[in-house]
Amino acid sequence: GTTTANLLDLTSSASVAGRLVSIAPSAASQITTRALDITQTGATQTVYTGNLVNMTGGFSAAGSTGNVLSLTSVNDVAGSALSITANALTLGSGTALNVAHTTSVLGAGTSLARLSSSSVDTGTTTGTLLDLSASNAGNISTALLVTDASTGAITSGGVRFNFTGAHTGNGFQIDDITTAGKVAQINANAIVGGTGLELNANALTTGLGFSAIHTTSVISGAGSLARLTSNTADTSTTNGSLLDLNASLAGANTSSVLMVTDASTGAITSGGVRFNFT
Repeated sequence: GTTTANLLDLTSSASVAGRLVSIAPSAASQITTRALDITQTGATQTVYTGNLVNMTGGFSAAGSTGNVLSLTSVNDVAGSALSITANALTLGSGTALNVAHTTSVLGAGTSLARLSSSSVDTGTTTGTLLDLSASNAGNISTALLVTDASTGAITSGGVRFNFTGAHTGNGFQIDDITTAGKVAQINANAIVGGTGLELNANALTTGLGFSAIHTTSVISGAGSLARLTSNTADTSTTNGSLLDLNASLAGANTSSVLMVTDASTGAITSGGVRFNFT
């Protein structure tokens, strides 16, 4: 019959550094050896709400640096230290991995999850600390979703990329092969007096704060390398504009506010610079 009693109960009140259970397969010819195999079956009659494997760490003294669960892997080119298969997930709130934090306050230096590498990683393509891959061509779901309900003054970014080394190359890069979609889109439809996108480049001298480069195909028809568009009835008569170029330092500034350079030797039929009030 059914029971709620323990079939195996190991209890130790005196151990300070030993092991209650030790499993150590050592054969050199191991292929599919399993040191511990747990399989649950038959839980189909009622709604299961328990934990098939439950671990609770009891250390909380100041200075404790132990782990509730520690995995050490020696595989080098294949295999995984931890493999999770969740092929039955569909709709609902189920997850393959769930890390929950509801009570204490995460302070400086604390992370709910942390991936850390201190080695000299040289992989330039697929070697990464975090790899999110949706390989099915029919996939239309979101590969990465970050949701933050904060109404406070977020000073360091709700999502922050912090590159602390003076590197060359690209700190942030998007590679997209779409031909008719959008590579990046910012939806800031609630902004009234804020800013949709701000670029700070206070150390800039001979570099570029913003650069849009086009070198191969021919821009034609309705194509534009950059476009500012407003479809509303804009009625401001003072400083409201689609493009605002402002050099506000009085007296000291001697550079150009707007420079247009065109090296064309062809017959420009509509003007190298054109204002078209329709």
